[in-house]
Amino acid sequence: MTAEPTPVSIEHARLGLFELYRRQGKQVWVQASGESMRPLISPGAWLLVDFGVAPTRVGEIVIFARQTTVVAHRVVVDTRGSSGRTLTTKGDSQLHFDPPLAAGDVIGVVRAVRRGPQARIHTLGCSGFTAELAGRLSGLSGRVAGRLRISPLARS
Repeated sequence: MTAEPTPVSIEHARLGLFELYRRQGKQVWVQASGESMRPLISPGAWLLVDFGVAPTRVGEIVIFARQTTVVAHRVVVDTRGSSGRTLTTKGDSQLHFDPPLAAGDVIGVVRAVRRGPQARIHTLGCSGFTAELAGRLSGLSGRVAGRLRISPLARS
């Protein structure tokens, strides 16, 4: 007797697989499903994830878990304090920051994107100057939204 997989069981399986990749330090293509990183990452795009590494600078896109969901968002603030390293992340198309993330909770870092399984691979916006610029601009938009007290629900 087999049970029909539920969205929660699939997410748990994905998290388990990603944790295995993290321990093994693998580099793997994974498919995106959300809208929060548009326009760089659209649903169905493929992400080359370097599992088991930490981001080295603002602007890099990290993979982490929120409850049972795997999230890929950009690092917009990197804080190093007495309690350790904390990252602030945000989806490029989102107004508000995610809750703070311990650097040790990062599962991997996105190194490249392609629009489909056979599409051209590009790194623009994933690393270097363009990623850092995107991170700084995304961080600025999050601070402005917070100061203007724009509700997270205002954008539908």
